[in-house]
Amino acid sequence: MKLKRKLASMALAGGLALTGLAATAPSAAADTPCPSGKLCLYKSTLYRELTFTTTSTAICYDLDRFGMGSWTNGVNSYRNNLPVKATMYLNTSTDWQDPDGYIYMYTINSGSFSSDTNYWKPEQHDLVVCTGSTKPWDKPPAW
Repeated sequence: MKLKRKLASMALAGGLALTGLAATAPSAAADTPCPSGKLCLYKSTLYRELTFTTTSTAICYDLDRFGMGSWTNGVNSYRNNLPVKATMYLNTSTDWQDPDGYIYMYTINSGSFSSDTNYWKPEQHDLVVCTGSTKPWDKPPAW
């Protein structure tokens, strides 16, 4: 009888140990951290597929050049670890100096983050992100 109890206890302990291991195992689609002092933009929700980072605090980038522009999934999550805000625009013009060619989308404040932007899909327009107070029509977006 004592042998049966010992075997049952060992089986229970082994099962709990396996359950604990399974609960702490990393998922295959774990998020990608964003380093301090960077703006990080991700193609997927939940901070997966880190596609764009910058440490610049006064520049604009055409995100089409990074695979996040027209006819893509766009930006689906972000983390802003810069000391300045970042502003998203849609570029609807071929003339980068035309302020009327840009449509304001969203401001990403310093220290803010979102695991699911839910709507930053540019369709036929290019996405532009500017850091600090820089405007895309002030100087051409960086590649």
